Amino acid sequence: MIGFEYNNYKSGQGKRVIDAWKEYLNIFNRPSPVPQDQLPSLTMESHRLFINLLFEMSQFLGHDYSRTDLEKSNYSPNAIGARDLDFATINHGLADIFRGEKALPVTMVPQKPAKSNKLNLVKLLDCRGPCRASQ
Repeated sequence: MIGFEYNNYKSGQGKRVIDAWKEYLNIFNRPSPVPQDQLPSLTMESHRLFINLLFEMSQFLGHDYSRTDLEKSNYSPNAIGARDLDFATINHGLADIFRGEKALPVTMVPQKPAKSNKLNLVKLLDCRGPCRASQ
């Protein structure tokens, strides 16, 4: 929608919004999957470009926000970055599994049944004579 809204502005502040939008979109046009070691820097860079886009839009609209205002006062960059990193990690892990490059690890953990479960099981199975379930 940003491309449509600001498309008529070929110079000045409107052009700066379009340029910031294109720069922000470009970070998502990378080969997939992104190597795990590049995810933190990619997340930080996408956040920086997003703040830059918001700043250019605020300037165009006549607001007096600084980049720091946008980053610290109105948004939660740590939460956004952590969410994006988790999302990317999950997606890359699942993609590796679906491509057959990795396996899904499964661990069996023995559980001790609670005492009440043992009592309920004894009540349910009354094996005096032919085994039958009791109520």
